[in-house]
Amino acid sequence: RVAESDCDHGPLNCARSCAARAAAAAEPTVCHGWKQTGGCTPEGGRESRADLGCDVAVPAGASGYCECAGGVRARESTCDHGAFKCGEACGLALGLAG
Repeated sequence: RVAESDCDHGPLNCARSCAARAAAAAEPTVCHGWKQTGGCTPEGGRESRADLGCDVAVPAGASGYCECAGGVRARESTCDHGAFKCGEACGLALGLAG
């Protein structure tokens, strides 16, 4: 399985996705996890009780962002998205997919 997702996503590039996931797994500081926010906006108030690890699928309907190395925010999300994992999102955002 290349990516944790449903039909609500943009185009996938299998090689880049796999490389990003491998890079994030090899270097634990790449991803700091999903940071849940309220109000269906990534700028909403923090809801830290619902934060998730980098290898856990962020479910559709959750708002927030992936916190990556260097303070980079990836996959800033409203509640309108498919499932994804922050480890892969951070690897892509940081250009680790080659």
